[in-house]
Amino acid sequence: MTLRIEQLQHTYLKGTPMQHTALVDVSFELAPGECVAVVGVSGSGKSTLSRIVAGLLAPTGGKVVLDGVDVTAAKALGAWGRRFKALGRWLCALLNPRHWLAGRHWTVKRGRHGPKVQTPPRLRPVMLAFQNPEDQFFTTCVMEEVAVGLVPILPPGVSGAGMTIHELLAAPPPDVVEALRLVELDPARYGSRDPFTLSGGEQRRLALAVLLARRPRVLVLDEPSAGLDDPGRARLYACIERVRNEQRTAVLIVSHDLEEVAAIAERVIVLADGRVAAAGATGEVLLDAELLTRAGLAAPPLVRLRAALAARGHVLGGDWLDVERAALALAPALGVSAAERRDAARA
Repeated sequence: MTLRIEQLQHTYLKGTPMQHTALVDVSFELAPGECVAVVGVSGSGKSTLSRIVAGLLAPTGGKVVLDGVDVTAAKALGAWGRRFKALGRWLCALLNPRHWLAGRHWTVKRGRHGPKVQTPPRLRPVMLAFQNPEDQFFTTCVMEEVAVGLVPILPPGVSGAGMTIHELLAAPPPDVVEALRLVELDPARYGSRDPFTLSGGEQRRLALAVLLARRPRVLVLDEPSAGLDDPGRARLYACIERVRNEQRTAVLIVSHDLEEVAAIAERVIVLADGRVAAAGATGEVLLDAELLTRAGLAAPPLVRLRAALAARGHVLGGDWLDVERAALALAPALGVSAAERRDAARA
């Protein structure tokens, strides 16, 4: 088991006239390599849930557990907490021996302890990609965008412990190369490119590579394919599938696009008014048009077609989550033989 969400609750502006409850007793589990989608209308609590899982927001109640370790974000200090913390800093500064020695015109020099040891960056086990992750780019080089924070990047003309851009391009760290490979961005071709000159699909995959270079245990993706065309979506979905299979990274998708969910998710959790309205296998949940309507969601077009046919007396089985599987379910009703179906599949 990788990630366990236990009875999460969250209330914004608690104790004020603008109090709003966003989550109520939300619980689920996420196994290594699994892809789970959280769907719901705007205001259902999807974004709040994603921020809590990623450790960016402290819940009002409940916890997030990763392999038995509580990784729930700590609650922010209130007004009095901030005052006491400021008072503690003032007392520490007042009692600092340097302060008293300076009054006697004495100085304290740093001893010779040898070269400073650089500690590796602290990696987060759960990482979140926002809905428009390309907005996070701030460098002028794809390789630097992925490597920043992993290795010190030296500005031109500055010497020290680190790598210049030319050294980074000549000998990139293995984690950076692996991350770019996973998202189908060849380092030799894209390494020196400006991130802002990439296409929309390439920018989305680069943002994913920035996270993968940190080797997260869990990826939280907020509307990962929003604004992409069909080829861009297909390539992004293939990258997500590769990450799940090769690195056993668990993926939590937050989306309102049920066609996207049908393409990549194994399980679906439906949120309505901050509560879990339904949870189960993707096929079971998305084929229940009545359930989705009650949650304020529009069922995928093929599911609506199946429901319309059933209302007219044509009850058809099978999996209607994509065109190919819907055609296989529909063919017997149209009198298409098994041989003709096999010929059509080969074509």
